[in-house]
Amino acid sequence: MKRGTKIALAILAGVVGLGVISCMLVAVMIATAGRVVARVGGSNPTRVAAVAERIAEFELPEGYVADYAAEAAGFSIAAFKPTDGRGHIIVAQTPSWVAVDRAEVEARLQSAAGDKDEVTRLRVEEVREVMLRGAPVTVTVSRGEGSAGQDFYQLLGVFEGKGGTAWLMIVDEVESWDQVEIDAFIGSIE
Repeated sequence: MKRGTKIALAILAGVVGLGVISCMLVAVMIATAGRVVARVGGSNPTRVAAVAERIAEFELPEGYVADYAAEAAGFSIAAFKPTDGRGHIIVAQTPSWVAVDRAEVEARLQSAAGDKDEVTRLRVEEVREVMLRGAPVTVTVSRGEGSAGQDFYQLLGVFEGKGGTAWLMIVDEVESWDQVEIDAFIGSIE
């Protein structure tokens, strides 16, 4: 996983609030475990697809392949990457028994970057409403700079997954960001 993606995941965990932070720390641990699991079969495309399907059903953009997946104690994460390795699509889900106030999380995501984050120089570019699994969801699109100086976009959204509150993160370099492709992917999420 690229360092920019790891930083983006850390930012997500840091902005959600004390109650949700503990949930996201577990998700980050799962993501880290996912990389280890990937070395011993966790990147099996069938397994990654099965974990993702327990969160939501969707059609990946052309050229995206399974990267890794992990599940533990009801927490799930599935990640996909383009074959050229330039970005990531990540879906994660907390179990339904974890109380998450979606409106609060969305508000924190929108204000999290403020003017800019000092590590990634992440700043909010756009906040808009999309439909995810038949319900309106606010997504935040931010722009940042990775450690190697590459500019990237990050889209974050929180929605009701099949088994609990789910998170969607899309990260890609600015020159590779295809809004039409991303909108089609978001529209496919059921």
